[in-house]
Amino acid sequence: MLSEFNNIFLNFLIGSIFLSLLHSIIPNHWVPIVMLGKSENWKKSTMVKVTLIAGFSHTLSTIILGILIGIIGLKLSESLELISTIIAPSILITIGIVYIILNIIEDRKLRKIHNHTHIDENALRKISKRPTGTIIFSLTAAMFFSPCIEIEAYFFTAGTIGLHAISALALIYLSLTVAGMIVVVLIARKGIDTLGNKLHFLEHNAKTLTGIILIIIGLISFYIHH
Repeated sequence: MLSEFNNIFLNFLIGSIFLSLLHSIIPNHWVPIVMLGKSENWKKSTMVKVTLIAGFSHTLSTIILGILIGIIGLKLSESLELISTIIAPSILITIGIVYIILNIIEDRKLRKIHNHTHIDENALRKISKRPTGTIIFSLTAAMFFSPCIEIEAYFFTAGTIGLHAISALALIYLSLTVAGMIVVVLIARKGIDTLGNKLHFLEHNAKTLTGIILIIIGLISFYIHH
């Protein structure tokens, strides 16, 4: 029984790390910061501070909502074993499939309009004309009100394992996402065009990669519980 629990928790931690790292390098999280930094001639230290603030804001809103969802999963799993053994893994697999389908639909739309830019450059120009404090506030607010749904589903799975899993996910997600964003921003600051080309595949397949990870985690959860 203890061995099974350790396997479940280990699988959960590995999934948390993969999702957090993937999330941190998705271009639409860091490209706006780099573009604004270049247009405003921010120093490296300023870009790091802005990334730290924006990244923390984004992860904070996700974690707050995630903890609430995790507690729901915890309460339900206490009364129904079915929640942790079947429903939670099924949710991960379902969301994974939905993400892959959404990525395919978005890719087809982009091919029809021949547009490969996901960042609204006009919106960024408007923001860049504002005072620095207002720019940071606008960026932070935008990041706060855009929590990641795939991580929220994973918080539900964390709840079926226990409070320690919810806490571990919150800590891993916060630290790896913010640290990853800072690293990518510092690299991109030296050459956003070069890095952007290298991450072109990730930009257009982020949902698919996320979906695959969720499906794999869900299938492993099924295997461990059965």
